[in-house]
Amino acid sequence: MDRLLDAIEEPWPLHRMAQVAGYAPHHFHRLFSATMGETPHRFVSRVRVERAAALLHADPGLSLTEAAAAAGFSSPSQLSREFRARFGTTASGWDRGGPLHDRAEHRVLADLPLRRAPPGGVDAVKVRRLPGFGFAYRRILDPYGSPRLSSSSAIGLPQRRLAASRRDG
Repeated sequence: MDRLLDAIEEPWPLHRMAQVAGYAPHHFHRLFSATMGETPHRFVSRVRVERAAALLHADPGLSLTEAAAAAGFSSPSQLSREFRARFGTTASGWDRGGPLHDRAEHRVLADLPLRRAPPGGVDAVKVRRLPGFGFAYRRILDPYGSPRLSSSSAIGLPQRRLAASRRDG
């Protein structure tokens, strides 16, 4: 995610995002959508329009063309369409010192993010080594709903044997 946010001005087609994350495109799309609550394309569009708004807010002298390029839009007209759809006003008509009303999330954007999550912020990942532990693994090859699986004895017997071996061992 950090790589995407740090280089949002670059092209980010689905296959590139999936490759960076180490997944197949279809699987990445499903995981991303389930985790983030929006599709990868919608996420990139939203972050870009928020970045452009933040840049325009931070530097009132910045042109729409410069803000569009810095945020990764292919043209100022694309920025204008996305901006109007997201905030209900045009980028050129927006009072850059005033608030923006996010139509999609029904809230006012108070702090426009130049970057979504600060480095080392609450979203930072910590890798740590944990002590080893044992676990049991059972692979079931029967199809779901088979009579063998629905029988309590088919599943219960191995579990009882495992529990007994842990008590004895």
